[in-house]
Amino acid sequence: MGILVLQPGLTQKEIADKVGIEGATLVPVIDKMEGEGFLKRKPDSKDRRVNRIYLSPKADSLWNSMIESALRIRKISTKDIPEDQIKNTLDTLRKISKNLATHFELDTSLLTIQRKSKN
Repeated sequence: MGILVLQPGLTQKEIADKVGIEGATLVPVIDKMEGEGFLKRKPDSKDRRVNRIYLSPKADSLWNSMIESALRIRKISTKDIPEDQIKNTLDTLRKISKNLATHFELDTSLLTIQRKSKN
């Protein structure tokens, strides 16, 4: 859901690439979220075979609740931990993430797997 908040109108393939799964694996998730009113599929204006995926107002409301919950959890989990320790921990986790991303060819800015060409 967060990917569509940042980049509305992605195709199913683009979403799958960004989260590092096969497009077919994503189909039931999109179907369920659409059935529950969280997503809408709209035909691409240039290629009607392609659907663009958009969040619905219902999803916007849920996303806001998720952010509020995450902020509460962060406040609770970092209570009595000095800011410099939190910063050091986050810096270390970013370095670990970058090392893994380099090894597995991931783009950690959007958690995108860059697939190598099979040619």
